[in-house]
Amino acid sequence: MEGTSDAWLCTGDLGFRRDGELFVTGRIKDLLIVRGIKHFPQDLERTVEQAHPAVRTGGVVAVAVSTTARGDRVVVVVELQARTGAPPTGELIMAIRQGVSAAHGIQLHGVILVAAGSVPKTPSGKVRRYLCRDAWRAGTLAAVIASWSAPEVAATGPRQES
Repeated sequence: MEGTSDAWLCTGDLGFRRDGELFVTGRIKDLLIVRGIKHFPQDLERTVEQAHPAVRTGGVVAVAVSTTARGDRVVVVVELQARTGAPPTGELIMAIRQGVSAAHGIQLHGVILVAAGSVPKTPSGKVRRYLCRDAWRAGTLAAVIASWSAPEVAATGPRQES
């Protein structure tokens, strides 16, 4: 609203105003919170794209798949370049995990490598995070090449002696 500094538009978008222009930077519901720290999925996706040359630019999706007492569990779905001669999947998954850990302090819950063109996108080319998350949960992601998931840690209380 022109002339007022305290006006809010409740759209669910994240953004800012600068020099009278509105810049939309993302969606509030896409925000990832891990150990109390907020992370934008786009930042994690960019880090994954830079982790290895075999990762296809614009083909990475970072989503929260569950929430625990420590915050969101984050999974990344990663398209590989269409060219042949991709590196060993274990090497690639390790490079992605180390890159995200070093840049953001996040231990990923899962990494899924898929063939080029497999990540769901809108007609304008934006990744469809929630469709991707739902497919991961249902085990219906298309063209999975390899995947890694963090081992589940049993949440048990102290042992009681009989």
